[in-house]
Amino acid sequence: MQASPGGGRASGTVYIQRPGRMRFEYDPPATMLIVSDGSVVALRDSELRTTERTPLRSTPLNLILGSNIDLDRNARVLRVSQAGPWLMVTARDRGGQTDGQIVLQFFGESAELRSWDVIDATGARTRITLSDATQPASFDRALFRLEDMLDRNRPGQRR
Repeated sequence: MQASPGGGRASGTVYIQRPGRMRFEYDPPATMLIVSDGSVVALRDSELRTTERTPLRSTPLNLILGSNIDLDRNARVLRVSQAGPWLMVTARDRGGQTDGQIVLQFFGESAELRSWDVIDATGARTRITLSDATQPASFDRALFRLEDMLDRNRPGQRR
């Protein structure tokens, strides 16, 4: 579930395969698709017929998509707090290549990532909340190919 700064909500499926690969497939009526192939994050709006590309290293997602998540080395941790079983870590890119910050929210003794907030340079907050998580061994690599974003069918399907 994604909660946007303006109060909008969108649900869908997120696929994460580290290092660097992520795909957000939003349920209708949303018209957005976000894909990271490991070096570029592309945002496709099929209604507007636009695709924006940003280097992964220039987004807060870079902090959670590394092969090894090492906030001590790759981030500047701004705050760590705990509320009951929740641990919240606020961080920003150590190298200064990213505007904004990310708040990672972990739950329980195993510190399972349950949600994150991306706060942009203007202070606008977008929250991603995970539910019904599964951990398959791997995903079809086509899920993370930017070229497949332009295809209306799911990756791997042929017309």
